[in-house]
Amino acid sequence: MSDQNIQPTVIQTENDSILSATASRHYVNNNIEKRIISENDSIQAAFEHIESIRRGFGVNCGLDSTGQSIISNLQGMIERSLEKLSNDLYSEQGHFVLELIQNADDNQYLADRVPTLRFVLSSERILICNNEIGFRPMHISAICNVGASTKGKHKQGYAGHKGKMISSCR
Repeated sequence: MSDQNIQPTVIQTENDSILSATASRHYVNNNIEKRIISENDSIQAAFEHIESIRRGFGVNCGLDSTGQSIISNLQGMIERSLEKLSNDLYSEQGHFVLELIQNADDNQYLADRVPTLRFVLSSERILICNNEIGFRPMHISAICNVGASTKGKHKQGYAGHKGKMISSCR
C-alpha cells in the first residue's frame, strides 16, 4: 500500500494543536511550538480543518435545494448584521489601526523574541507584519465565528467610545 493513497487523520487535542498520523508514520505533539512535522501532512490537516469549518456553515455538505435556500437566507442576514455592526463600531477614522495594534498585543510570541508590529504603507495597500508564533486551528475557528475569541475572559479588546459625553468645567 502506497503512502500517497493514505489520507492523514486529523486529531485535535486539548491545546488545539493538530496531530497528524498515517498508517506508516506517527507524529507526537511538540509542546513548545505545536508544529506538525511533515509539511504535506500540515497542508492536508489545514485543508481538512478549513473544510470542517465550511461544512459547519452548510457549505459543500450535500444539502437539498430547500436546505441550501435556508442557509443562503441566514448567510445574507448575518452578512447584513455584521456590516451594520462594523460600520457602527469602526465609524471613526483610524479605529481599525487601534484594533490591529490590540490584536498584535494579544498574539503569542516566542520567549526569546521581542514582539514586533510593522505597518508598510503604499498607495495601493497596507501590509501589516507581526512576528507572532502563528495561527493554530483554534485561531482559524475563532476568526470564522463572530464572538468566538481566543483571548480569554481577562483580556478586553479596544471597543472605543460608543457615545460622546459633554462635560463642562467651571
